Amino acid sequence: MTGAYSRLQPIAMRSPGSRHPDSKWNRLSVYYAVMVSAVTTRIRIPGSLRRFTGGQEEVSASGHTVAEVIQDLDRQCPGLRDSLLDSQGVRGFVMLCVGESDIRFLKGLDTEISTGDTLTIVPAIAGG
Repeated sequence: MTGAYSRLQPIAMRSPGSRHPDSKWNRLSVYYAVMVSAVTTRIRIPGSLRRFTGGQEEVSASGHTVAEVIQDLDRQCPGLRDSLLDSQGVRGFVMLCVGESDIRFLKGLDTEISTGDTLTIVPAIAGG
């Protein structure tokens, strides 16, 4: 499993109930819960996209993968996602780097984010 569901942890719980040993309330039930620990990431925004962030050159967003961080970023700054992604993934004229590494050479949008990581958005520069 990947994404948030890869962090499922078994949690044992005994429900209160009757004292009868065969009672369904005395049986041990095991269920799974998602262990949520928000990873906050700094995102460096290039000048051409700062219109979405109110002029801020750096914002924070939460998520365990680049895709989750971009989703949270789009919630805070509507429209920014469409400037970064298309139906195929990361747009060809945008480079997303976790630390110093381009995510295209890692796991793409499934690249995991750790506490303290910085996601840098680098627009392509062309000309002659």
